[in-house]
Amino acid sequence: MKAFGHIELTIKELPDELRFRVDNESGWFGLVVLLLVGFAFLIWALTMPLPGLKVAFGLFALTEIVGVGIATSRKLKREDTTTLSVTNQNFVATGDGLAAPFSRNTSVTIAASEVKAIQFIDGGENTTTGLWLSTSYWKSSCVLPGLNRQQCTAVTVAIVRRFPQIGAQLVTKL
Repeated sequence: MKAFGHIELTIKELPDELRFRVDNESGWFGLVVLLLVGFAFLIWALTMPLPGLKVAFGLFALTEIVGVGIATSRKLKREDTTTLSVTNQNFVATGDGLAAPFSRNTSVTIAASEVKAIQFIDGGENTTTGLWLSTSYWKSSCVLPGLNRQQCTAVTVAIVRRFPQIGAQLVTKL
């Protein structure tokens, strides 16, 4: 586990498909900082002169420490790998990174004929950063979460080179 995390993109060319694999390794630095802040807050809370405030702030700090501990253990146990298989007919993405926070859906299948755009979206508060496939003006699916703009460009170029009919289809739909 690296301090600030690491995202690795692998491209494998097979006879009838392209397979992209994204390995997303979380960093430990942010989690350690949160734990240190939690412990500092707990020590500060225990020095409060009023017993009620001491208990309230102490419980808040303990809750934060336990939450970060649980999040850390879940990240260490979970392998965050997403794969995208592209053929003439389909885009099939699988992996834990595709699931929304309270969803168990870990796969997305989109017919190549339905894809109107392949694009990088820089996630904000409620959006995942990565490679997205748009099937209509209002409907898009993230198929490779965690990628930056350069990695998304490399994936898009590889798809259009390997499957020129998909590239031609995207140009005609604009």
